[in-house]
Amino acid sequence: MAGTAPSPTTLTLSGPITGPGGLSFPDFSSFPNQLSGAGGKFILNNSSNNWQGVTTIGVGELRVGVAGSLPTNTSITLNGSSSANVRGRLNVNGFNVAVQNVVVSGSGAMIFDSVGTGSLTATNYDVRQSYTATNALSAVLAGNAD
Repeated sequence: MAGTAPSPTTLTLSGPITGPGGLSFPDFSSFPNQLSGAGGKFILNNSSNNWQGVTTIGVGELRVGVAGSLPTNTSITLNGSSSANVRGRLNVNGFNVAVQNVVVSGSGAMIFDSVGTGSLTATNYDVRQSYTATNALSAVLAGNAD
């Protein structure tokens, strides 16, 4: 997997990510001196990505960089806590993204669109986040609701 770190808070993954396994961003310890803090971003920049397992975002922002960079056969799990540095966030970045399942668990987890024209469509949504004024779920979703 090819990647570049143009700043201490951004890692662009431009090579194809393939195979039967999942993709996980549990914490920043895997990226010493490259990513840290609430502004840490992972940008997917390859439309040939086709990993087949669950995509887990436990910290930082996973940003869709090009159309098709998030495989349709993956499921997304967003974890978070009240700490600003431990929040999993998915930014669809103006793209219409379709995945299998979405699980949102934790007070800081968030699905958003920094551009304002994108959406996230999934077969199933599982929101395990309790609502209070300080941990409201922010999400841009599309699809049918039962």
